[in-house]
Amino acid sequence: MKKIGFALLMLILLAVMSCRTGAAIAPNYDTWLEAQNMPSQMNVSGRWDAGESWSGGWGEANLIQQGRNVNGTLGLYTVKGVISHKTMFITLTSGGYVYYSAKLDMKNDGSLSGVAYREAIAGSLEAEKVESYPIIMKRM
Repeated sequence: MKKIGFALLMLILLAVMSCRTGAAIAPNYDTWLEAQNMPSQMNVSGRWDAGESWSGGWGEANLIQQGRNVNGTLGLYTVKGVISHKTMFITLTSGGYVYYSAKLDMKNDGSLSGVAYREAIAGSLEAEKVESYPIIMKRM
């Protein structure tokens, strides 16, 4: 009886330990945004076309820039970000969850171009391992 009890206890411990995940710590997007601290040299306020969502684009963006801070929407996502020099660093959230981070550079024609990384900080080593999608935005 003692052997069965001990074996059962061991199975329970093994089951509990196998349920533990080695999930990575969620990226700290706020710290990443705060680290982008060069003075802003562009204004992104207004409406932007990021391609039709039905054809692989992101949809329309409506952005409001106050100082270096940027807020608004891009398609179905809420945008939070900062401008540092001529680069926009943003997170794309829905329901309070950050799905993407992106780094977009201002081009000579006034468009913004960059890449969004799913659940990773743009420019990090983790970003090289996750799904990524281009973003090209043109003023409307």
